[in-house]
Amino acid sequence: MSCFILPDSIVKEIEAACARFWWGSTPEHRRVHWKKWQNLCSPKAMGGMGFKNLSVFNQALLGKQVWRFLQRPNSLVARVFKAKYFPYSSIWEASTSSTSSYIWKSLLWGRNLVAKGVRWQVGNGKSISVYNSRWVPIPWDFKLASPRVLQHDAMVSCLLQEDDNWNKQLITSAFLYFEAEAILTLPRPSIHHHNHDSIDTYCWHMDNKGLYTVQSAYVRPEKISVSNFPLL
Repeated sequence: MSCFILPDSIVKEIEAACARFWWGSTPEHRRVHWKKWQNLCSPKAMGGMGFKNLSVFNQALLGKQVWRFLQRPNSLVARVFKAKYFPYSSIWEASTSSTSSYIWKSLLWGRNLVAKGVRWQVGNGKSISVYNSRWVPIPWDFKLASPRVLQHDAMVSCLLQEDDNWNKQLITSAFLYFEAEAILTLPRPSIHHHNHDSIDTYCWHMDNKGLYTVQSAYVRPEKISVSNFPLL
């Protein structure tokens, strides 16, 4: 499940077997299924039984592989896939073709989930576009909605002072109030690590530590941003 998309037919067979077991059905005695399986897969707090939705769980597991590509781009498997499928772009622009392997098509399905909840974690800000990248912790697509008063191609590094802290005066004057507040809450690496040239990295918005976990991607898929792909 962590490497391939499970075919719908197999998922339905497994879920049907689980449902028969739950309701006590046997080949000789069929029992009434009083609730749909998808309702039983809902959390207990929402009236369900908390059973795994295999399709959603499958996608969350595949998303973990994509997250490893992002975190370890120099690993052997990441370099092999990049050389074959997206040598001149990032994984966000990668696509499939008639000759693509099933595992690559599966990984791109996992990417669709990761793309909804990933954003930039600001380091030196040199890789992040102020207006075009997803980097602000706001509850939709992590992009700024403020009028563009800075240069169109401005990078987040221009919002930092020489001491590597946020330029509060510039931020409050250039962005809407709630966006400025969200930006100023972003921690600066130099405060904790004294590294004034920390690189920009990806973080998973649905986890407090910024790390992609299968659990966070599975239990709260409805809370993840609904945009298609991030312009990262």
